[in-house]
Amino acid sequence: MTVQTEEKMVKGYEIKSITCDVCKKVVDYTGGMGIEEFIFISHQAGYDSIFGDGNHIYCDICQDCLKKLLEQYLRIEEISSFPNKK
Repeated sequence: MTVQTEEKMVKGYEIKSITCDVCKKVVDYTGGMGIEEFIFISHQAGYDSIFGDGNHIYCDICQDCLKKLLEQYLRIEEISSFPNKK
């Protein structure tokens, strides 16, 4: 059996950095924990929403800002407390 291959150039986008929409901190994509701990909100508003019917809502928030803004409302569970965790 002979396998034939062909080299192709694929054009796309690569994330270089992310900016927190709250504090404006810029985190470079270097594979560190900064990017992995960003929270990305993407939501499509429904009928009669205060954001407008069908509008999209986006927000990128670093973990520090998320904690400052929502800490009193967050429910945080340790990994060991998840059901069926072995």
